[in-house]
Amino acid sequence: MKKYILLLAIALISSSCAVFYGDNYNNSSKIQKIHLGMTKQEVFQIMGNKYIIESTSQEEDGLLEVFKFYSVSDVPYLLHFLNGELILFNRFYPPHIQEQKVIIKKE
Repeated sequence: MKKYILLLAIALISSSCAVFYGDNYNNSSKIQKIHLGMTKQEVFQIMGNKYIIESTSQEEDGLLEVFKFYSVSDVPYLLHFLNGELILFNRFYPPHIQEQKVIIKKE
């Protein structure tokens, strides 16, 4: 009986992780399925809806949109679309800001 309870507990714990992460678990595996020239709709079907709009600008060639796709387990990716077509994608690494020490002296 103890074995069955232990197995049930392990099954519940492991399955809860899959429910929590859902479709947005791993961007690295999803990014393998996309390629340059895909439409925004095709890419969003693969990557899911966990994104923020980084920038939107009107360029000489048309509308440039940059989306940052993120997940709980992976590095975010930046995807650049020109007129709704994927023209560039790369991992996003935030800039490293060096810590500065400030010394305040009383006079």
